[in-house]
Amino acid sequence: VASEMLYPVIPLFLVGTLGASPVLLGLIDGIAEGGSSILRWVAGAISDRFRRRKPFVTVGYTISALSKPLMGLAATAGGWPLFLLGRSTDRLGKSIRTSARDALIADSTQPQHRGVAYGLHRAMDTCGAVLGPLLALLIIVLKPDTPLQWLFFVALIPGLLSALLAFVAVRDIPH
Repeated sequence: VASEMLYPVIPLFLVGTLGASPVLLGLIDGIAEGGSSILRWVAGAISDRFRRRKPFVTVGYTISALSKPLMGLAATAGGWPLFLLGRSTDRLGKSIRTSARDALIADSTQPQHRGVAYGLHRAMDTCGAVLGPLLALLIIVLKPDTPLQWLFFVALIPGLLSALLAFVAVRDIPH
């Protein structure tokens, strides 16, 4: 929910609030997503080496959550370079958690139930992809004078809840 509520707002925020050009918007997202793709395999390899998944999942979700307000702060200090740092940090968190999370699902599920486990994960991810933008829209409709930067602070809440849930409810599977 946290990341998905911001995706539709990012172009409006960058171009409308921060005054960035559409080219800069593409460059920022390209750097953040490209860096994430490159780092994902590194984080997965490190997770495999340590044979522990939960710390990577928890830290990844925490980093992503804490990056949201950093992006919002770009409206008052730092401009688009601070936004780039926040967006890249958000994607760094995703890089750290993704491979470890997928391995954790595989480690904690019997082989005959892995399809169901990954299907459930995909279904929950899709729910977040629907609920996130709806939450942002609800906030904008109910409080139309709310500056877009505040959505980045609101996104901190579901982000931290995800990190807390990973910390409290997820257990590592010993190898």
